[in-house]
Amino acid sequence: PDPWPKRRHHRRRFVTPEHLVPLARLMKPGSLLHLATDVPDYARQAVVEIARSPDFEWKVSRRADWLVPWIGWEPTRYEIKALREGREPIYLTIMRT
Repeated sequence: PDPWPKRRHHRRRFVTPEHLVPLARLMKPGSLLHLATDVPDYARQAVVEIARSPDFEWKVSRRADWLVPWIGWEPTRYEIKALREGREPIYLTIMRT
């Protein structure tokens, strides 16, 4: 997702209540949503919003759960650029409860 790094643009980020509520209606319980970002503030906000939502749960049990991409993950050109610039991607797996 686009991280919208400027504070005044944070309301446009994807992981917000305005997006999670309708997304929960569309997703079947047990289905997974994968998010990847190289912006730590965006990852933090996503985790906070997921924790507040009664419809989703962040599936994490160990550090590698957010540092290792999913099976079948194809790196994007943005991820390759972030790695080249020394930024560490964060991979979030979110389950519809």
